[in-house]
Amino acid sequence: MLFVRFSAYGDILMCLPALASFRRAFPESEIHFLAATRYAHILRAVEGICCDRLITYDRSPGLSGLFETVNVAARLSAERYDAVFDWQANPRSRILTGFLGVRRRFTFDRRVRVHQLDKCYFTLRKLGIKPPREPAPIELASPDEDSWADEVLSSIVPNSVPVALGMGGIWTTKLWPEERFHQLMELVLEEIPAHFFLIGDDRDRERTAKLAADFPGNATDLAGRTTILQAAALVRRCAIFIGNDTSTMHLAWVQGIPTIGIFGATDPLRTGPLGANSFSFGSSRLLCHPCFSGRCPFGGPLCLEVIRAEDVAAKALGILEPAQAAGHD
Repeated sequence: MLFVRFSAYGDILMCLPALASFRRAFPESEIHFLAATRYAHILRAVEGICCDRLITYDRSPGLSGLFETVNVAARLSAERYDAVFDWQANPRSRILTGFLGVRRRFTFDRRVRVHQLDKCYFTLRKLGIKPPREPAPIELASPDEDSWADEVLSSIVPNSVPVALGMGGIWTTKLWPEERFHQLMELVLEEIPAHFFLIGDDRDRERTAKLAADFPGNATDLAGRTTILQAAALVRRCAIFIGNDTSTMHLAWVQGIPTIGIFGATDPLRTGPLGANSFSFGSSRLLCHPCFSGRCPFGGPLCLEVIRAEDVAAKALGILEPAQAAGHD
């Protein structure tokens, strides 16, 4: 069986619970997964759990990229796959899977407004695989990354409740304002002894450095200082993840961690965190939401400004206070 999902981090992560369901339903099947090279380490982390063989492929732009796609399809056709699951569902993946010559091809309409994981399960229904009530957690980190995360956590004040904050986002329309994160941290600290791990990339370091300086002893700035799998190991040890719609958010809920996603221009119905203890804050009451644009014509962006820190903190404390009472491991 061949599964195709070229990119990106978050989209590949959202597919993993469905891939794991296929593995459990057909343990004897040989599963190959085709992805872009830059995302290969995410799949290598779960090789043997979700797939048997990882195949990487990078397309060049323009007409040469089309020839590369056809050549990859010709090479893969020698595998004589029983079925192919096109979870990318774009023109390039349709060309590639069409040239494979496989009789059974399964895909979905990416325009339908349902969750990305539900779309993957839609392709599995004809094989008798139904989505579970709760996605089974998938551990992504290796023992080395786990050891790194344990060392990081050992440096915080004993009995502090670890909280991961996802500060990243490529679009400005995904970035909840810094002052809202500041208010959130203040509100949480009024109720419980939390320690915040600020996660992002190099582009977020100015914001995270300022927040860490504002909360000495209660915040650790990790922006641009972790690999994505180190971030996964750390997030898995936290009581909750709160953050923007980024790959780090998906690292949390895919591993079974309570997750609060903050959505600006994107759509929580399509890509929100799943699980009994997960929740999304969005701006569905705005007529322009979701716009899927990196720029807001109204300034703001309004979709992020209307999400109040008080509301996010109340939802987070509803999860954190029982975790503190039970004693977070």
